[in-house]
This record gives sequence, structure tokens and C-alpha cells, in this order.
Amino acid sequence: DEVMNTIFTYISMVKNENYPEWIFDECKKINNIDFKFKESSKPIKHVSRVSEHMSPTTGYDIKHILSGAYVHEEFDREHINAITELLCPDNMIVFHASKSFEGHTDCTDPWYGTQYSVSPISDETITLWTAPSAYKSLIHLPAVNQFIPTKFDILGTKSEEPSYPILLRDEPKSQIWYKLDDSFMYPKGNFLFQVMTPVFQQTPLAVVLGQLFIRILEEDLSEITYNASVAGSNFVLDSPNDGIHIYVYGYTESLCKLADIVFSYLTSFTIDTTDEKRVKIYHSQKEKLLRKYENFARSQAYQVAQYAFQGCVNSRFTIAQRMEVFDQITPQALQDFANHVFDVTRVQSLIHGNISKETAISVNDLLLSHLKSDALTKMPLGRIIQLPTPDTRCVVYEEEQIDPEAVNSAIYYYYQLGCRSDELDTLTELYGHIISEPAFDELRTKQQLGYIVWATVRTISCTKGIAIVIQSPSHDPVYLQYRSYEFLDSFVDTLRNLTDEQFAAHVDGLITIKQQKYRELVKESNFYWAEIVGCRSSFDKDKVMIERLKTLTKESLVNFAENIVRNMGYIVVRVFANGGLDKRTDEPNPSPVKELVLQSIPEREAWKKTRDYLPNPSPHCVNKQPTAAE
Repeated sequence: DEVMNTIFTYISMVKNENYPEWIFDECKKINNIDFKFKESSKPIKHVSRVSEHMSPTTGYDIKHILSGAYVHEEFDREHINAITELLCPDNMIVFHASKSFEGHTDCTDPWYGTQYSVSPISDETITLWTAPSAYKSLIHLPAVNQFIPTKFDILGTKSEEPSYPILLRDEPKSQIWYKLDDSFMYPKGNFLFQVMTPVFQQTPLAVVLGQLFIRILEEDLSEITYNASVAGSNFVLDSPNDGIHIYVYGYTESLCKLADIVFSYLTSFTIDTTDEKRVKIYHSQKEKLLRKYENFARSQAYQVAQYAFQGCVNSRFTIAQRMEVFDQITPQALQDFANHVFDVTRVQSLIHGNISKETAISVNDLLLSHLKSDALTKMPLGRIIQLPTPDTRCVVYEEEQIDPEAVNSAIYYYYQLGCRSDELDTLTELYGHIISEPAFDELRTKQQLGYIVWATVRTISCTKGIAIVIQSPSHDPVYLQYRSYEFLDSFVDTLRNLTDEQFAAHVDGLITIKQQKYRELVKESNFYWAEIVGCRSSFDKDKVMIERLKTLTKESLVNFAENIVRNMGYIVVRVFANGGLDKRTDEPNPSPVKELVLQSIPEREAWKKTRDYLPNPSPHCVNKQPTAAE
């Protein structure tokens, strides 16, 4: 009722203000800019969108098929008023979903069994909704948007052979990568920052406080940065294990202004327990985070398998460990965390787009001036457990879903291939390119193992791997594993039996993919960023791979595929449906490899302590790689 009352109070306020024309002019200006500098999209998405615009009932005039969603031709106050008059309780349907309705419904959806009710809106409710809101004094039209760009000068020159990022600075406190756009020629840019801090991975409590810190920051910034998002500039905050990542995207003219706001909020975080609104935000975000952890048990089986796999090969705190410390989270604990999270940091940045070198350096220094940190000298890079090889025992980790409604099972079947190199990257990518379609055809289409089936290449902390993921409503994970092994084993002969023409076609297909140009500036930025935060910076890896593919032989790929099945260490995560742990397939394992089966997190963690970590061979790492003992 409070939400609906606020909505109708706002509608009433808009009517009383008589629809100021300057708001229309702002919308027109923003849409004209967006259309003029709209980046390319995938052809299939473009065709789908244009076909919708051609609809005789819901589409646009022929002259506006491409621009219809962006066109504001003339200001018509009477037309706007006619539309606004339709926004009333008499012309409305409300969908209200809540657990509070459980047991109070009288209808059942025939497809999913969802319980629901349909009822008219009473006169008393309409009166309540349309009465003056308690928040009336706080409701107003938006202020003039200061983020709408007015300068569209292009700094770079288009090149058929785009350049790669260059390193402008490499110092104890920061590293700056920079690339002036030479592909898209739009007045846009991207700021990407990695603020490395060891605090985020020290304890389960630190992990939870870090995530809560980010959630509240995003809530704080949502109102003040709304105008920026309307005008085409946005920010994203993320909290992986290495600290905080800050991404700022948009038009060049607005980027520094938006970045400064984000930096300021990041380093002036406070939880004032005397501020009722502040405390309400704190409790709301804390509750949402706890609910997110609790709901993970209801995730899809394949997602549970993926998460369990990460727990098997990485050093990270489990969701259970995080939930155990929730009673230690207080406003004061969060404030203490915020006060010290940036005591020691190292900043890596990528400044990419229609941006000068001087701006790249100044915005990086702006962040450093807000952080006021000492230099971080040691920061463990991402690392992965070295799996045992088949001559000892490979590993199986089993888990049963606790959700009583979980009827699907899943596997995550991963082979560890070794540390990244140009040769291994090329072989792995070609193997993954060729196996993808046959894996889907055999395991899903022919054997009908499940709707979710894929084979994929994984790169984790500079270590290459191949994974098969399957979710099934009809087979247990042991059965899925055995069928997957049989497929991988037979795939060696599939490769061996390829004709020279077929092999060449696969190679040419991968080369074509690697030669494709980016359709969006942000896609290009993300490619460079993955290399930078992985501390490898192999920006030309696609070009190197193409040259290697031209000389790669079928024999070398067959030997590679055979080596995977015969000699590479693997781990299989088996996720059973609820109650399915004791109803497993009773058949011999087709693989000759002996397996160590782990069935609990304590068993898994004890096993991990017996294993070494693979090195992270990154040329730009700021510290030595920790040993297993460390």
C-alpha cells in the first residue's frame, strides 16, 4: 500500500507541474546522442529488433524502423496529459508476489502448480492509494541532468590494425595500462580499476563484510548516479577475492565526473547508527546478503557443481563458513572494516577509449589521492590446486542437494592440462572448438542425458583445463560421469578419423573466430582487462594463436586428445538430487583410473592440505608465488 500510494502521489505531482518542456528536451537530446553513437550489435539481435519495429500493430513508420525507439519529434503537452490520465487505479492490474500469501490463495496454475488468487481492487484500497503520501514533501521532479555530454571530439585515428594497450606507469602503488581507441571512433571510454587489498580474503568475516560494504555503497550511489545512467554513463562495483574492482563506462566528457563521485563514496563510507535511514539500509542489505547465501542451496544442480568445483581447486571460504559469522556482523564491525580496507593497496588500471594519456594518468592519481594507501608489496595471486595424475588416484567430490525439491543431478568433469603457454593455448582452443558440437550431439541429443550439456575450455589462474558439465533429471551423476568418459575416450578416434579437409575446415573455423573484430568498445576493454588482472598481458595472443594454427598438424591434436584421457589429472564433482546419494549407478567404471572419493567439506579441505598449488607464471606479478605450506 505504501509503494502504490507513493507511485500515485508522484503521478499527481507530475500532473500538477504541467509536464515541463525542458524534461522533454533533455530526453530528446539524450536519445539523439544514443542513436548517433550507438555501437554495433550481433546481426541476429539486430534483425530481431528491426523485425519487431516493422510490425503493423506495434512497430514504427517505415522511415523510423531503425530510429523509432530514439525519436522525439515534437513536444505535445495535450497528448502527454491524455496518456497520464490513463495512469489511474481504474485502469490498472497489479501483480503482487509474497510468501505472506501462502495458504490464502484459491487458484492453481495448470503448468507449474503455482498458487495464486485474483480479486478486484476495493474502493477502500483505491482511496488509500490515492490519498496524499507521507513522503509528499520528498517527491519532486528530477534536477537538470549535469551528465549529458556536449563535447564529441574524437582524439584518435581509425586503424585497420588496432594497437594494444601500453604501460604508462609501473610503480609500487599503481600500474596504468592505456589504449587510445583506434577502432570505433566514438566519444566514449572505459575506466577499469583493480584495487588490490589483502583484507578481502583474510577471514570468512572479512569476505562477508566486503560484500556487504559493496552492496551498501551501490545503494548509496544509486540515487546520485541515476542521472549519469540516464545520460549513458554507468559504474559497476565488484568484490572478487583480490579486493575491489571499479568499472566506469560512458561518454568521455562525463567519465571523470562520475569516477570522482564513486571514488569519494568509496573512501568516505560511514554507518551512523543515529541515522534511521542509514540503519535501515544497513539491515536491508544485510538481510538480502544472508538470503542470497540461504537461497544458494536452491540453485540449479549444475550451478552447485560449479561452485563445489571452485571449492575443490581454489582457496576460498565456503558459504557455510560465511553464514556462520553473520552474528558477528554489526554496524561497528562494518565501519571498522571500511576504515582499514584501504590501508595497504595496489591499483591496476586500464584506461581505454577516446581518452588522452594525460586524463588516464590524472584519473588514476585521483583514485590514489582518495585511497591514501601505503603500497602493497605482497599479494598472493590466484592459484589452483595441482591435481593428482592417473598413475596415483584422481579425485571425486560428492555432494547431495539439501533442497527437498531438488530432483536434478549434475557433474562437473574437469581435466587439468597445465600452465598457459602459446602451444598449450592453441591446442586447447582447437580441441574445445571441435569437441563442443559432438559433445552436445552425443550426450544430449542422442543419449538424452539432460537439457544442460556442454564441453568448455577453462582458464583458471593461468592454468588451462577442459570441462564437461551436465545436468540431468533422469540419471545420477555416476552414470553421467561414465558416459562422459566414454565419449572423451571415443573422441580420440573421432579426431584420428578426420580427413585432411575436415581438419583444415575446423582450423579455418577457429581462425575466423579469432580474426573477428570487436563489435563494442567494452568487449575490447574486457579482453584486455582479463589479461591484465590475470597478470599476463598477452594482448596479441589471438594473433600468435592464428600463426600457430596455420602449422598445427592433426597428429599433434590427436596426441593431445589422447594424452588428456590417458595421462592428465582430473576431478569430478558429483551433485546428487535430494535423497539420491544412496541410489547411484551400479556398474563398473569404464576408466581404469583409481579414484579417491570425498563426501564432505572437511574431507575435501583435508585432501587439499596434502596438495601443492600450481605456479602462476605471470610476468607482471608483484610478489613471489606462495608455497603450499604458506
